[in-house]
Amino acid sequence: NGKLICNNSHEQYLPDINRIDSGEVFLFWSDGHNDTGASSLIMQILDVNGTELLPENGEDVFSGITGSALNVHVLENGSSSVILWEDYRGYAKNQILMQSLNNDGSVNLEQNGVPVSPPTSSSYNTLNLQTAKNSNADEFCVVWREIGDSYNYQTFAQIMQIDGTQLGPPEGLLLSDTEIHDQENQHISCINNNGSIEYYAGWSEARVS
Repeated sequence: NGKLICNNSHEQYLPDINRIDSGEVFLFWSDGHNDTGASSLIMQILDVNGTELLPENGEDVFSGITGSALNVHVLENGSSSVILWEDYRGYAKNQILMQSLNNDGSVNLEQNGVPVSPPTSSSYNTLNLQTAKNSNADEFCVVWREIGDSYNYQTFAQIMQIDGTQLGPPEGLLLSDTEIHDQENQHISCINNNGSIEYYAGWSEARVS
């Protein structure tokens, strides 16, 4: 029946996993254990024998600023883990954040992470976070969708370094902007084209008036 990782009385959902070079396995999930109506991002580390290295039920990596930590993505980075998530704040300002973790679970960036995208100015959501990492350098690319107040759909991208530096503009790189066409299923990939690193983004679009 597997190994029990967390038995908090609140819901745990949207897990992700990463194994680092030294053999430890990092587990991440959203957890509603803080009784605030929001969810936190929780982490547990297992050694090569499956022994838990953090306290029972894990430790907080992030507690939602005003909402919930959702849509967790983990990127492999040798001896560390890089995690990204959406701070989902309901009908307020949503934001994509990142954190880099050492093999003992200590953080490399500021507490509660650093921004990948700015807080959305609309009353709608940042959605469909997808990532692709350059395996030959400490950088990765993120793509996401935003829905504005006038139901205008936009696709954005941002290139990030592992230390939290944004290589694109703070608001992200606008890839597509349309007033009435729904954009969804955003994806991003990275290839090495004869030594040149290239990122390719794609999405589906319903071009119906």
